[in-house]
This record gives sequence, C-alpha cells and structure tokens, in this order.
Amino acid sequence: MVDFAGEVHELGPDDELTFGRSARNDLVIDEDNARLHRHFGRIYHRDGSWWLSNTGRKLPITILDRASRSRITLTSGKETSVSFVESSVTFNAGSTSYEIMVDLIDESDPSIDASLDLTTTGLTIDHIPLSGDQRLLAVAMCELSLLNPHQPTALPSNKAIAHRFGWSTTTFNRKLDRLCRKYADNGVPGLVGGPGQLASDRRRKLVEHLVGTGEITVEDLPLLETDPSETDS
Repeated sequence: MVDFAGEVHELGPDDELTFGRSARNDLVIDEDNARLHRHFGRIYHRDGSWWLSNTGRKLPITILDRASRSRITLTSGKETSVSFVESSVTFNAGSTSYEIMVDLIDESDPSIDASLDLTTTGLTIDHIPLSGDQRLLAVAMCELSLLNPHQPTALPSNKAIAHRFGWSTTTFNRKLDRLCRKYADNGVPGLVGGPGQLASDRRRKLVEHLVGTGEITVEDLPLLETDPSETDS
C-alpha cells in the first residue's frame, strides 16, 4: 500500500510504481518543483520481496522504519529491499520535503484492515541562512558530492578543509560543531554527537541534507575561490 497525500496505490506482486515530477510516472509528485527529478524512484516486487530504487540523477532517498529509528539512505542508482512493515520514504528537493507512506499488507491476515487510513503530507522547510565561514565550510564539505553527483556521498577530510582555509584543527571542529548545532536546532536529525555516533556519520548526514535540499548547489562552488579573510566569520 503506497500513499502520497491521500493518493493511494495498492500493488500486487506483478505491479510496480514509479514516482517523480513527470506526468509519465504512476505517482506524480509536485510537477511545479523544478528541483525534483522527473523520474526519481521505483517500487517493485522481486524474488519474493518489495524493493525501492533511486532512479534519480542526484538527490538521495531515505526510507525510515516508522516503528523504530532504523533508516536506509539510497543515493542515485542504488536500491534496497523494503523490509520494514510500515515505512516512510522521504526526500528533499529545494526547500520542500516530501514523504510517501509504504505499508506491507498481508491480505491473508484477518487482523489487518486493508482500509487503514494512511496519511502523507508535503512539508515546507525554510532555508537556513548561512554566511561567512559557516557557508564556506558548508560548501567545502559538499564540494566532492556536487562534483560527483552520481557517486556515493564523498567527504573531504577535516584536515584537508582546515588546511585549505588556514584553520587549526580546534577552529575547524568548533565551526563544524556550530554548523551542525544550527541545523539540529532547526529539526535536522543525526547531527548532534552521542554514544556510538561517529563524526563521519554526522558529517555525511549534514552533506546529504545540504545537497539534497538544495541549500548548497554547484552555483556555490565559486565561493571556494574567495579569500576566507574576505568573508564574515
């Protein structure tokens, strides 16, 4: 059972569903959002399981287990089996976040009500203003992903960024902490350190958010050619 904003599709093993901006998709999502891929994703059945693939060129798709905190992020060209009974498929394009509910329903189980009310919303996320060193840091972290949009998320080393701008390691860490905290305070998950959370995971989540929402684009890359002393810290 797939539901986007009240448009429900019930799929059988012989069915598949495509979604994206183009009217040629089975599920059309926000034709007016030019930042959204025309053909973005596909849900289909194979080898006894349901699968989700990211058929877009750049933006990531995240599938969340609504019953726990488990999540899987799919970059362009990747696919995963849908093992969660109740999933939330989310993605960002520009300043808008979208969510599709995907539920695995066993019609042979009398305890499951196939008429279950599945609701989905499109949520507006305001851009978070960045200036000076914060924007410089954000662009530097996203540079590799922007230059190689069809590859898995790539991260420059902390040392490389610090050296590039003449910052000490302590200065870099302080600036990164402030940047992550800024987005965490505005509702972006996974950016505040905790037990068992690696710094690379935090940086990857930040880059995926910045690139996926269009906060940082290839149009920002020329900023890296600017002398850091000319920006506001």
